[in-house]
Amino acid sequence: MNQFKIGLLTAIAAVMLGCVSEQSKPVRLRGHVPDLYYKLVSFQSQKGGGLYYSKDINVKVNEKGDFDTTLVLDQPGYYKAFRNMVYLSPGDDLEIQFDLDHKEQTQFKGTGSQASNYLIHQNLSFLGKNGKNVKSDFLQTKAVVDSLADIRGNELKEIKGLPASFVKDVQQIIVAKQIDAYMNHFYFTDCINVYDLQEFREKFGQGVKSIMPSINPLLTKLLSKDDLLHVPEVYSAVDDCVEYGDFKLTAYPKWDECISLNHFEKMLDETQDITPALVKETENRLASLSNEEYKNSLSKRMKRLKKFVSGAPVFDLQLEDANGKDVKLSDFKGKLIYIDFWATWCGPCRDELPFYGKIIEKFKGKDVVFLSISVDQDKEKWQSFIQKENIGSAQLLSKDMEAISKQWQVNGIPRFVLVGKDFTFVDAFADRPSSGEVIENKINSSL
Repeated sequence: MNQFKIGLLTAIAAVMLGCVSEQSKPVRLRGHVPDLYYKLVSFQSQKGGGLYYSKDINVKVNEKGDFDTTLVLDQPGYYKAFRNMVYLSPGDDLEIQFDLDHKEQTQFKGTGSQASNYLIHQNLSFLGKNGKNVKSDFLQTKAVVDSLADIRGNELKEIKGLPASFVKDVQQIIVAKQIDAYMNHFYFTDCINVYDLQEFREKFGQGVKSIMPSINPLLTKLLSKDDLLHVPEVYSAVDDCVEYGDFKLTAYPKWDECISLNHFEKMLDETQDITPALVKETENRLASLSNEEYKNSLSKRMKRLKKFVSGAPVFDLQLEDANGKDVKLSDFKGKLIYIDFWATWCGPCRDELPFYGKIIEKFKGKDVVFLSISVDQDKEKWQSFIQKENIGSAQLLSKDMEAISKQWQVNGIPRFVLVGKDFTFVDAFADRPSSGEVIENKINSSL
């Protein structure tokens, strides 16, 4: 899930400790990001499968790739930054040297570093690299996994310096890793040569369902504690049991509410058919939620739905044509508009060009205009490309990337949009030209 919020700010918060709970303490986060492309380090809260967006921490990176901030935490938590899992606890003073290519090479130093270092080096599957511990029979695999889990648990007892709350979590992470290994036995056996996604899901699900009697005792141990919702490995294991093992969470209402909402939000993120009926369904679910953080999470999706539902007003854009003339999207109001957000460096965008050309030719003379809006930063490269390719659509360059990102929520390209003659959305996530008759029929019905 791609939504971020700015975390609690600066050392000013530390001065206000008397105004918050006794457990609240300042946390210092500092370190280095080797790739200067990144202007922000996002520490994404993993609580509730990622539903607690308000707990995310965003830290600015300077021109040298360094970051340094102080915030206040009132409880420990797990955060994902780039590919690394980070454990933060009130009072930590953590220095992080990120390695973006090899997460195991990321270095954690300072107060509280032991937990994050443990997650790097001990967060390995009990099945071993490339499933080397997998046996042909599940019960044999289970015996190996259980033995390794016991060893991991005994090793944990010998490690000094880990926070007590983290140790309790890791004890349950070991259980979650057992469940994960049980299920993935079938990845390396029954499903090893299955390449069709639907067939894989069915075959994998059949395998998981067959071993649920072995999983249930471990799963019950995890579900007995609602506070484990904040532990990503535990959440993932429970979620997989629901998805593949057909496990019902009706006896565990807090888990049920969290996981079912995550599934619903995933559906909303992936849907390209935003209808009034879907908006109504989302409103009803929002009204049924009891958890304020969950309400906050779904409210964000709700705003997105209402912005892009069919009939909603379109946001204007400041553009520039190939000759440097200023153009506004609203200049084309009165015609049906089919927009292609793209870039010269985008392979999938270029793959659509031949199909785009065919559609443009097919609707020649009709009351529809085809706009290619580039998000390129290199104007000369863009001009050179469009002159060489002679695509046929109106070629425009965006002058307001913030509007495209925030208002239009173009988080990936190519992105196609169909705008009605009245300058309202017909389809904010329209089909690509390569869909052929699908998009042609949509255009015809909207003329």
